[in-house]
Amino acid sequence: MAIKTLIQQYRGNITYDTLTHLDFSLTTDEVIDELKEDLMQVEFDNNTLLDIGWYPEFNAQGQFTIQVIKDYNWEVPLFKAHCKTLEAIENTLIEALPHCQ
Repeated sequence: MAIKTLIQQYRGNITYDTLTHLDFSLTTDEVIDELKEDLMQVEFDNNTLLDIGWYPEFNAQGQFTIQVIKDYNWEVPLFKAHCKTLEAIENTLIEALPHCQ
């Protein structure tokens, strides 16, 4: 999976990452014990954050949430999307990363 490569293309600085250590060949049900709210956070020079988490954490009915946050304003994200599978994260990142510029 090219998550780190995508982030590097946008010059993001990964400050927290347990996401890329997951086995993407498994289903979300198989890694549910590792799916928590804080999976990855990336900082950008323009005071923007990319945040990826699983909500509600450790819940098989949950989903990944990808958000772009400007100036720590979590109430009004620049971008917010949800997906259910590990494979879908990459496509969602392709949509989210332009909002980090």
